Amino acid sequence: MKSYKSGEHFLSEIYPNMQHEEIVNNHTTKSDTKEDKIRKYLKRLENAHDNSNEHKIQLLKELYYQKYIIKELPDSYIELQKRILKEQGYGNITINDKMRQELLKSIQKDQKDSLDLWIDYLISEDAMYPTWFKYYVFNGMITLGKYDKENNRFQKRDEKTIEKFLEINREVIANVYDAISKEIGKNEITDEVKEALEQGESFKKLYLHFLRNNKKINYTCNEGIWKKYERGTDSKILCDSLQGKNTGWCTAGYGTAKAQLSQGDFYVYYTKDELGEYKNPRIAIRMENNKIAEVRGIA
Repeated sequence: MKSYKSGEHFLSEIYPNMQHEEIVNNHTTKSDTKEDKIRKYLKRLENAHDNSNEHKIQLLKELYYQKYIIKELPDSYIELQKRILKEQGYGNITINDKMRQELLKSIQKDQKDSLDLWIDYLISEDAMYPTWFKYYVFNGMITLGKYDKENNRFQKRDEKTIEKFLEINREVIANVYDAISKEIGKNEITDEVKEALEQGESFKKLYLHFLRNNKKINYTCNEGIWKKYERGTDSKILCDSLQGKNTGWCTAGYGTAKAQLSQGDFYVYYTKDELGEYKNPRIAIRMENNKIAEVRGIA
């Protein structure tokens, strides 16, 4: 297994050309190391995504739209729509420019909405990750197309992709962070993390690994109990209770659970599992400064 000195060192190895990009080199000096250049860029990126200024965030989103949202529908998609209409009994329909634009606007809206979910989450206080990891997640996510369940792989995303952006699974993201952060410094690597990292360190491979290992839970009843995890207590107990439950909560990652419990109490509502034990997490309430900071369900 590799070992990295820092998150910036990790990025410089994963993206070897990152240090040479003009946007990264801005405001750097010749004496800066490649990690220094990346560190300065990430700091500017963090300042630019300050979520306290809604107008600035909306302007940034518009820039992301221009860069990542589909601009023109591929002919193959238009032919598919014509075939669908014919099979539905509408005959040979000609899709004119107006209809084409309406289809494009509909797809663009879906893509913008799904991209917004990623941006809003990554700049929120709920995403308690360092900026280098958020950069890694976002740049990995925008390359992933539709998930092919039959072949257990992601299709490649390009400028002609019509599908929405990947659905967020906060639990999977937290698992990816745990795996990567274990390689930074000298940390003990668990067998599960070792297995994941053997797939490779790209976001696609790690996200896919943890996504396919998530199990679906059959919920048989709503009867349950609330359990309180007090601020500052062992976060492993909370995290372990969520592992493998496919909640989609970032708290299922050890790093995130520790960060959240450092700021306040945490409540989880558990219902009965197949053995009749209260072990299926259904609702989470995260506290911060004695106030409710976040409420999550599993739907």
